[in-house]
Amino acid sequence: MIPISGVSRNNCEVKILKTNSLVDGRYVCVNSKNYPPYFLFSVIEYSLPNFLSRYLQTINIAFEDIGRMKIKIPTDDRVIYLLDKSMQAMDENQERIENQIIELQKIKNFFLQKMFPETHTNK
Repeated sequence: MIPISGVSRNNCEVKILKTNSLVDGRYVCVNSKNYPPYFLFSVIEYSLPNFLSRYLQTINIAFEDIGRMKIKIPTDDRVIYLLDKSMQAMDENQERIENQIIELQKIKNFFLQKMFPETHTNK
């Protein structure tokens, strides 16, 4: 997903959908039968700064300009496969770490509640 509304050169985060979902009109979805999703995500993310410097209008990108984004696609299928799998592994690792942080925060809150029952509310 590429945001086309409320965008700045410093704040334009490309996102990847992990499940089929409805997407609001502030985004353009890019899908390809020829390239795996994490690979496509990484080449779009890499190409975005140059695209924004040329086509960003105020805080919006014109829908028709999305098709003008130039991306470099390697010709070697092994490179595409490795990039896709590497990006997917990094994404899964980030998710795992975020879940660990949530669990550690729950443990911390549990012990704080036990230490200070009168001042700490249950979260």
